[in-house]
Amino acid sequence: RVSKTLLLRLSSYEGSASLSTADWQEVFLSVDSELEKSVREDEGGTTASVAVLGADGSLDLAWIGDSRVVLGGGQGERIWARALTTDHTTENPAEVRRIIRAGGVLKDTSSGSMRAPAPSQRLG
Repeated sequence: RVSKTLLLRLSSYEGSASLSTADWQEVFLSVDSELEKSVREDEGGTTASVAVLGADGSLDLAWIGDSRVVLGGGQGERIWARALTTDHTTENPAEVRRIIRAGGVLKDTSSGSMRAPAPSQRLG
């Protein structure tokens, strides 16, 4: 269900040279809204990594959660890989600071890890 929402939202930008930061935010917020309607807090969450190659050769990346975009290639027997993003996890001190600066909260889960719940999940 969520993947269909992501594909639908991205397809509305078909023909665009690239997506602005505001466009990416709108896409991911609409997917997040759909996710909040269909998943209970104790069921976990989701991650997404999206790469869009623009007609002008630009590469737009958007990601959320503990997923990582990796670019890889090779020539002959030499193979390489380079992480293009960092994970959005509470194990990453920079991410914790970003969450708090943005007005987010962190809470313990039954598994002993920290989560940054969606605003609708903070109650109770």
